[in-house]
Amino acid sequence: MDGSGVPPDNGRMWKTLLSTVLVIALTGAAAVRAGEDHDRARAALRAGEVVPLRDILAVVEQEFRGEMLEIELDEKRRRFVYEVKLLTPDGSIIELYYDARTKALLKTEGRGVEDARR
Repeated sequence: MDGSGVPPDNGRMWKTLLSTVLVIALTGAAAVRAGEDHDRARAALRAGEVVPLRDILAVVEQEFRGEMLEIELDEKRRRFVYEVKLLTPDGSIIELYYDARTKALLKTEGRGVEDARR
């Protein structure tokens, strides 16, 4: 201590404060982007650029056996794609990529894709 009753922090307080502000700023930016993504997805649905999620769920259930773990709607190269993660009956995780407008299966990834087909 320097006699003031306040222990020196050697800049730790400023580093902690800066880190906290940075985390808050980044989290806020991510939340804004997520909100914009949701707005874009809703607009695409209204414009007929994507089919409703329930339609893709029905296609996946018709074509594959397993439990759906995660579904995302992504825009890639100005094209919307539903990405589906599926837990197959044998315990493998596969990824299925569907055109969000036509419901066409574009690509599959993972072991056990053929075994999971109906």
